[in-house]
Amino acid sequence: MSPIEASINEILNSPPASSVIPGIKLTFMQQLNYGFTLFEDEFKPKEPITVTNELDRYVLLKYHEKFMLVLAKILMICIVSENYGHGDESN
Repeated sequence: MSPIEASINEILNSPPASSVIPGIKLTFMQQLNYGFTLFEDEFKPKEPITVTNELDRYVLLKYHEKFMLVLAKILMICIVSENYGHGDESN
């Protein structure tokens, strides 16, 4: 297993992320909104972007790895509502 696969596996096998504020249950859409906000904060470039006509496969691979790690974190935030019945309106 590659290091990136191990990192993603570790994130996905961890317990689901807790709520933003302890004791407050978020709807699925609120969790998704929170997840996308975290995604933007972690994923958008911190340094200035340079436009180029060349493709650097190493940079592209690092970018893709970072994307997959952040996506796994978002999935763990959003999986809470599925596991704990927020979608079940019969309660």
